[in-house]
Amino acid sequence: MSRFPVTTLFRWLAAALCLLIAILPSAAQNSSSEKQSDKEDAAGIVYAGEPLSLRLDCDYDTLLQAGLVCNEDVPCDLLLELIATGETKTSIFAIGNVHTQEATVSTILLASHDSGKTWVEAARRIAAASLESIQFADDEHGWIAAQEHDIDSSTNPFFYITQNGGKYWDRRNIWANNEDRSGVIVDYYFETPQHGFVVIERSSSSDDAFELHETRNGGRSWSPRQISGERPTIRRRLAARAEDAGWRLSEDRRAGAYDVEKRRGNSWEKVASFSSEIGTCLGKEAEMEKEAAEKLLTQQDDAPADEPEKKEEPVVQDGVLVVPGAR
Repeated sequence: MSRFPVTTLFRWLAAALCLLIAILPSAAQNSSSEKQSDKEDAAGIVYAGEPLSLRLDCDYDTLLQAGLVCNEDVPCDLLLELIATGETKTSIFAIGNVHTQEATVSTILLASHDSGKTWVEAARRIAAASLESIQFADDEHGWIAAQEHDIDSSTNPFFYITQNGGKYWDRRNIWANNEDRSGVIVDYYFETPQHGFVVIERSSSSDDAFELHETRNGGRSWSPRQISGERPTIRRRLAARAEDAGWRLSEDRRAGAYDVEKRRGNSWEKVASFSSEIGTCLGKEAEMEKEAAEKLLTQQDDAPADEPEKKEEPVVQDGVLVVPGAR
């Protein structure tokens, strides 16, 4: 029986080690690039002293649902309105809407998980709707009262609900989708993560204009409890006081911005700011033409420069001057 040479084994091991050393940096670089790409996708926008500008969304269907027809003759200037803040131990939220001077365009829900430095849009924008107020029962369960505006000026009240501290928000209507009603949320309160009440004022009824609804599953569904001409009062076990809040919004009209401020003892410190101006929508055809023009300019910038034409120099053959191209 032949013995396996020890020197050969060492050669194989050395070759395998060299191959591993060559592969690992490349694999690590690819993994790092993928993680960096994922990180950049979810990075959001970082506050560095100047007011942050939100993404301009000129979706034609969204604008049309808001009753807007935008074009070069009648452009639509989109503006931001922030209304309220909500907080947990790890996150801060700012809510409001995108609008023009004539109509509400969509909701806006902003979130920061690093004390106001980096901000993301925590939920998709809902067309022709606005967010009005926010409440958390604990660090995981929260609700945002909202209303959707129809083209006939009717409003459909609904809630955004989170059960994981604002990482995901789920829309839940109070009325069934097929119910022909109009109203707004005027009050609500959750005494536990599951049990809560909401008061709706119906805009289409002069008598018995108020409805009291109750939920026992965190707002996923609601049951009517009272219809009356007088606004019902929701009893609160512990009323939140404005002076106890750790965050607040402040409108800086001179700068055209909304400041997000954090309490520092007896004073307030600005930790972020958002510009009230988002941008201008010119309509579907104008936007397409603008995008096509920008794409063409980009392609022209990326195109390689034309190389200068090479001139062939005359040569001397057997004492005779030969000019290229000449006969």
